[in-house]
Amino acid sequence: MESGTADNAVVRKAGVPRWFWWGAGLLLCFDVWVVGQDTLSRAAIADRVRPARTSGLPFDIEGRADRDPALGSVLPSAGAGRRIRQAETPSDSGAILIALSSCTSCTKLDVRRWVADARRAAARLLAVSASPSADIAAFRKAIAKAFPVYRDPQGALHESLNAWWNGRIYYFDSRWRLRWLASFPESDRNLASLDGLRAAIAGARGNRREGARQR
Repeated sequence: MESGTADNAVVRKAGVPRWFWWGAGLLLCFDVWVVGQDTLSRAAIADRVRPARTSGLPFDIEGRADRDPALGSVLPSAGAGRRIRQAETPSDSGAILIALSSCTSCTKLDVRRWVADARRAAARLLAVSASPSADIAAFRKAIAKAFPVYRDPQGALHESLNAWWNGRIYYFDSRWRLRWLASFPESDRNLASLDGLRAAIAGARGNRREGARQR
């Protein structure tokens, strides 16, 4: 009886060779690596749409669309808004405003392309940022001071504009009324790819000229 038990034990042990356990271990390590890569991918995507939180801006990606400012509303006075309206005089083609959040240098926008696009459209280009002054200065130096960047230290204007990703773009007419805003993080590539923005600029320019003729 004891001999049979011992034989069975030997058979069971022989049925699970050592290479099986090595293979299982390697497979487990591979699974962990894949999960890690997936986590990194999700983090990379999140970096695209989530502003850096170094200044504690109260942004929440989920459920933000219903907080967008209404078309036709005036640029808010909150934060840097009042200073912008006092210092800037939009052309007949209005102004394109880029919200750079709390990490000015993190923007994925092709800034030089936007400078050229705005110049061709005769629209004023400016930006607002919640970054420290030194970071804004370094950014402006990198773009050869192609456009002004107004500091919004507490993120109040960002919050009023619902700027829930770095690089969200807004268009205001010559009276600082909102005529267009980017609806998704990947919709702000360049002016040529945004039919709605081009139409808003053309419409604002036409309305301005029509009003001048009536006066």
